[in-house]
Amino acid sequence: MQSVLAEMVPLAELRALPAVPAPDPGSLKSLIASIRRHGILVPLVVRRASNSHILQPGRRGFLSGWFILDPRLAEGDRYRGVPMFFPVRASAEAAMPADVPYEVVDGIKRLAVARMRRIRQVPVVIAELTDEDVAELRAKK
Repeated sequence: MQSVLAEMVPLAELRALPAVPAPDPGSLKSLIASIRRHGILVPLVVRRASNSHILQPGRRGFLSGWFILDPRLAEGDRYRGVPMFFPVRASAEAAMPADVPYEVVDGIKRLAVARMRRIRQVPVVIAELTDEDVAELRAKK
């Protein structure tokens, strides 16, 4: 059995996976209390992030404006995620996701609590995971 070591990574270098909903703050109360008392005991599982978001113009009329898309969520002409919409290009460019090195695959709730508690560094395990591996892990949840 291979041992896995966790390393401490600054919170600013992490982002949640695209299309994973943010946890409900009401469901985090016991986790907040536990992290306040003991800290983050279980490391977050992360993978190296792909920083290739696309800025795309919308159609004329109701959806005229700009969209930010993650190319990993595009399947042909369909988009599996919820694109971020902006009426003005400048506001869309300002809101483009920052290029961060890691995406959180497992531990979204711990990430949310760490942000709420303003924890500067969290323990992570960096895994080499493909999009198919991530989909399989997310399906088990």
